[in-house]
Amino acid sequence: MAFEETPQISSINLRKTIVFSIIGGLIITLVTSILPNNTAIGASNSGYPFPFLSQPLYPIGSPPTIIWSAVIIDMSVWAVLAFVVIFVYQLLKSRSSS
Repeated sequence: MAFEETPQISSINLRKTIVFSIIGGLIITLVTSILPNNTAIGASNSGYPFPFLSQPLYPIGSPPTIIWSAVIIDMSVWAVLAFVVIFVYQLLKSRSSS
């Protein structure tokens, strides 16, 4: 009575959660690339939480630069957040159905 069994999440569900969180991290990273993040003077930056797409404002027509380390860090941050959201949702769903 004092100890209730907590619902266990199987390894298959855990694998699905990890895969979905990685895909979610990639999608959120790509979506944030269209949001301006003007942190530097003389460049137009995009991406959250770390700007990873930078385009110099002068000379006009300069090609954009992709900062790959920031892309990987952003994907990791968003994947971890997506994992937490999915995991908590599954936990609450399994507790309500029990």
